[in-house]
Amino acid sequence: MKEIAVKPLPQVVIREIVKKYIAAKGVLIESPDLYISHVVKQSGGVPQAIYDMLDESGKERIIDKRKVREMRHEAGVFYLDFTPMVMILGALIVSMRYRTTEQQNNRTTEQQNNRTTEQQNNRTTEQQNNRTTEQQNNR
Repeated sequence: MKEIAVKPLPQVVIREIVKKYIAAKGVLIESPDLYISHVVKQSGGVPQAIYDMLDESGKERIIDKRKVREMRHEAGVFYLDFTPMVMILGALIVSMRYRTTEQQNNRTTEQQNNRTTEQQNNRTTEQQNNRTTEQQNNR
């Protein structure tokens, strides 16, 4: 099957379709302007969405404002895709984990180096003290 891209219908055309549908079905609507504008907004110009909304509301004999407000269609809902943001946040968390681990390793290495240097200094000092003591004993 060949897929055909259908562009959204203009609002003027949607309004005409809805008006003709209301007249043909004889549906009683409390606020026709609200109903028409709601169908235009919720359908997003998608012909299938318009058909679905009109078909669903056509099952009712009387449509009041409450029913109009309850009408929903997925075509009129726009979602913001946060996938890239989640991926970036995940990468930041992982990189911060490794950065923290690296910093801890650096601190540990520095502490070990300091200890080693202290031990060497202590040994050198001890050796110098021993030499001095030996020299004083030899005199």
